[in-house]
Amino acid sequence: MKKIPTFFLLIFYSVFFGQSSYEITYNFKDEFGFTSESKLCIDGEECVFKINDKRKKGSWFVPNHPDNLKTLILNDELSTFIYSNRSENKVRIVYYKGKEVLYTTSNDSYKWQITKEEKKIGNYNCIKATLRLNNREYTVWFSTEIPISFGPLKLHGLPGLIVAVKEKDGFFEINLTGIKKELNREKLIYFREYFEVKKRKVLSYDRYQSYVTKIATDLKINQLAIVAQVPGANIYYDEDQGEFTKRLIDIPDNFVVELQQIN
Repeated sequence: MKKIPTFFLLIFYSVFFGQSSYEITYNFKDEFGFTSESKLCIDGEECVFKINDKRKKGSWFVPNHPDNLKTLILNDELSTFIYSNRSENKVRIVYYKGKEVLYTTSNDSYKWQITKEEKKIGNYNCIKATLRLNNREYTVWFSTEIPISFGPLKLHGLPGLIVAVKEKDGFFEINLTGIKKELNREKLIYFREYFEVKKRKVLSYDRYQSYVTKIATDLKINQLAIVAQVPGANIYYDEDQGEFTKRLIDIPDNFVVELQQIN
């Protein structure tokens, strides 16, 4: 297994990030099998990845589930999107109570492991690579036939187009459906400038970690307190605290440990 060192990534960014404009379409599938169209819009040294989840927030019955499983959807008209340039990513998610959370992450901590495994996906000859990033583990298949180093979510820095992504715990999968060499630049500008509006608070990554950890721990405490007042009622949480982590792209350090300690 081969690791791409940071200096190579910097060289790769400088060679390929200034080439062309693309609009790349993917299917984004969540843990319940619900699929949303998503788009990666690239213009030179910047890009936006947006998940076009059109579900309204509130209770949602999982289609074709044998137990009529119902889950809570946290969403709004803008849904989730990520603006990226050479040095950083700016992320927008919708978290508990439907409130947006905006935060930044750096592009300098990617340690891709490129394997020798190869396979063909559609028309593309692909290579397998893995990455652990902010407490999530990704397996991706990429093709050097199209030298695009930006990727869906913020999976940047590989020497080719990402064709497929799978998160280790199955919370989401991403698969390429189309690519065209053109772009509506106005959309990209809108999402870049979204983070620049003064009234919107964009958190540093450290601040983001403490903020969402507090929200999740407070929520779990409240849930347990409510259930304790109902005779014979119980509430169960998976050991990996998936009920809380599935709503995040980036899982804070010690997030799961702190939630496990609440019982």
